[in-house]
Amino acid sequence: MLCRTPTPASAPILEAALTDLLKAPPRPAEYYTLHWGEIGPELRAADFEANLRGWRYGEFARAEFETVLAGIPVGLDRSGTSYTTRTRWQGLQNYLLANLQPDHVAYAPDQPTGGLSVKGSLLCLEDHFRTLGYLAALREAITQLQKNTPAGKDIFVVDAGCGAAPLLGLYAALLSPHVKVLALEVNPASARLARAIVKKFGLADRMQISLRDATSITLTRQIDLLISDTLHTGLSKEPLVQVFQNLMPYLSDQGIAIPRQVTVKAGLVAEREFLHPAAYFHIAEQPVRAVDVIWQSSFFYQAGAPISQINLQVDASALGPGPYVAMVGSDVDLGFGHTLSGFDSLITHPFPVIRSRAFFHRNSLVLVSSNFEHGSRRASISYAPGEIPVLGE
Repeated sequence: MLCRTPTPASAPILEAALTDLLKAPPRPAEYYTLHWGEIGPELRAADFEANLRGWRYGEFARAEFETVLAGIPVGLDRSGTSYTTRTRWQGLQNYLLANLQPDHVAYAPDQPTGGLSVKGSLLCLEDHFRTLGYLAALREAITQLQKNTPAGKDIFVVDAGCGAAPLLGLYAALLSPHVKVLALEVNPASARLARAIVKKFGLADRMQISLRDATSITLTRQIDLLISDTLHTGLSKEPLVQVFQNLMPYLSDQGIAIPRQVTVKAGLVAEREFLHPAAYFHIAEQPVRAVDVIWQSSFFYQAGAPISQINLQVDASALGPGPYVAMVGSDVDLGFGHTLSGFDSLITHPFPVIRSRAFFHRNSLVLVSSNFEHGSRRASISYAPGEIPVLGE
């Protein structure tokens, strides 16, 4: 659906709502508010409970899991500019969180180490192209490893930064009884919820949730499949590079890493278009400006490559009079022909560059401070992986 006016950028406080919704027994007429900025859509507890009935775990989990995945509508209207997304309380969230006790769902702020909050990691499930792209690449990776692994030998999978809903590790374990998963998470509340989900699926004997930092953990065995979703557009904000620098040395000779490559791009968009976009995409409940970026330079990151700085250039000299806004974006190669780009995901969409980190922290709403006036036509963009993209002086 097209939105001509900005919508709140903050995510719903999922854990607070879930704590209420999972209290038993709910009164059929009782409503609970899901807070999202100034918007409070209401959901009847009885309807929520009804959606949870009939799902199966244990030996039926793989078939049920794939049925739920197949039901996620992720259609991008290529003729227009709208995403069709599943209602917030349907699909994967319901399936993974059904029948858990309220004390498993607790508030936790974003961690200083880079880990997402409980609500942040749950919200990632609604980044549908990203979720299904990762799962598709994961499935093909497990298939390939099964062909190349001697009979009777385990396939060791490391999910680095699993979040509160350890979707990737769960799917890997469901795909083959020979898969053993180590899922790493730095947020204690997310790790607690992830353990509860794994136990519910009956996979605790083959899937371990470890409260460890993926950027510094030491392992004692080789990894067959390393997968991590700890990234944001432009390789900013999240520590994918640091995670891979630590864990890639443990990858076996025939091992597979997902994602395989990330291309970071820099370009320009007219300030007027940035401030007044024709439309907003909604990705994982977050509004994203639908702008036409003129991409000008690229930086290629291969999984595990030792990089300390991302350097890009933008040049407005061949364009009309400014001002312009500098943007970064990403193309993500997940392997096996599965890619994400453009407005597919929060890890690829165009993101504005800022003048300085200090300015960003004082007022996070002023994201167009990298405008180019007519006399300042060239600029560099330089930042360390995991940091905020900053315009060079």
